[in-house]
Amino acid sequence: MDVQRNSQRSACWGYHRYSAGAVMLAAVLSVLPTSHGFGSIAQRGATRSHSHSRPSLVLRMDESEDSSSASAKAGSTSTGGSTAVAEEEYEDDDAPADVVGAKFFGGSAVKEELFDSQEEEAAALTETRTFDRFEDVAAFPDPLARTVAERLQRSIQTIIRNKNTNNNNNDDEDMIYAKTGFKWETPLIVTKKASSGSSAVTPLEELEHANQFYNQLSLAIVAAKSLSSDQVRVKWELGLVWPNPWESRLVLTGASTITLSSSSSDQNNQQQIVSQVDLVDGNEGLSFVGKMTEQVWPRFWDLYHVGMTPSAEERPTRILSKPILPGLLGPDVTVHELPPRLVLRPTILDVTNDRDTRCAQIIPNHAFSCLIKTMGPKKETYIPTTPIEVSIQKDSNGQNVVSWNIHLPAEFLASHSILPLAPVNDPETAAEQKPKTDYVFTNKRWVATMPYGGQAQDEEVADIRQSLYNAILKEGKYKPKLDANGRPQFVFWQYDTKACFTADGGLGMAVYEWRPEFVKSNAIGLELECQ
Repeated sequence: MDVQRNSQRSACWGYHRYSAGAVMLAAVLSVLPTSHGFGSIAQRGATRSHSHSRPSLVLRMDESEDSSSASAKAGSTSTGGSTAVAEEEYEDDDAPADVVGAKFFGGSAVKEELFDSQEEEAAALTETRTFDRFEDVAAFPDPLARTVAERLQRSIQTIIRNKNTNNNNNDDEDMIYAKTGFKWETPLIVTKKASSGSSAVTPLEELEHANQFYNQLSLAIVAAKSLSSDQVRVKWELGLVWPNPWESRLVLTGASTITLSSSSSDQNNQQQIVSQVDLVDGNEGLSFVGKMTEQVWPRFWDLYHVGMTPSAEERPTRILSKPILPGLLGPDVTVHELPPRLVLRPTILDVTNDRDTRCAQIIPNHAFSCLIKTMGPKKETYIPTTPIEVSIQKDSNGQNVVSWNIHLPAEFLASHSILPLAPVNDPETAAEQKPKTDYVFTNKRWVATMPYGGQAQDEEVADIRQSLYNAILKEGKYKPKLDANGRPQFVFWQYDTKACFTADGGLGMAVYEWRPEFVKSNAIGLELECQ
């Protein structure tokens, strides 16, 4: 797959532990043409690429080497940073070539030889802008909702932090839940018994109990709104890693209606929660266990690229309608409901207005807010998310504005109320492109999609958009959402791209997986009027 890269980026191949089957696969791929880019391509702007708890090999490229020859290296990755003289050169892009790093499986001699301590030391956080998500009036429109949400998030993080630091002191300084008279209605499975002196187990006690079983359990409060002087409706996202060999990442979204005490009754003179009623999104026709089970099974492409990244956290969505026999009994149109959530949204102006420049194909460099260490004792873990949503809309001057909606993992949202943003000035993006990155709260959305195996700026996209639009109008059940100029709003979902976050630093790497076009793993979407 063709990827635009800056000449200052070097190529790197992840050094991983593979099974014998993976070694045999590498041997097969080594005799195949690599012009289609088997494997994955990883990109960072001001970041260091890395693999989850695994070291990396770095292969230097000369600045004169063009991007097409770089993408021809099977399983290669592109990253930002300094450039050194090439150690290998490929004269023929289409000629068969060995899989980079295949001969190093199971060994460490070459890995240590190519380890660059100076570049690894340079992988430290840069100066960033910040965003206080609890001050966002789109998500937290009133003071009471903001206060309750922030206190609740702080209490949740106390439980998570106690496990990570082996701290047995579980006293909640805010005492946000009432010790007596508390009532909790939830579709979630409650396994913890109420502590002595309490009328019922609280969500924090159950979270503490569940945190002993699940890996990387996180609960993020994403929005809240006051219903009355003593009731608040809270939107949340629950993310966790299931303890199975492929470490499935699960995410559930829902809402809780919280009732507060009529008067301040805790030690900090603040109201306490006396009842809580939970609702899991999309739980109407599926049990909670079923909702979890459907995400536990391994996804094919996560296993196919298991050596490059851990399993991705897939953006939560609820299927409203889908075809019984796609393509046989009508068009292959699926309608999704996306819950309210916070997204990372970088934008650029496509000054060329030319699809051949492919500026929408990769995440722009000014979206990255952190550097990720790839090797050594301080190597970092990360959370991949997918898909990446791309939108191309005309501005008032008729130029294309390209924007990306990037799903934020629950662990990243829950870890801090102050979220990092990349520096304003990005040396790799021209000022005339007006680069910009913000966190944006999006309300509930309905999106109709058709599967597609190519990229957002392919010529074929226009015909599929038209077919999708006509199919929605013909069915008559849903209504396309129009922009200010009366045009339908289309989006593109890149499932072959993973945005990788660290809990503290934010977006640090993007991984672009090779997938054959005939599997149609991506999707073209049409925004619908949401009821």
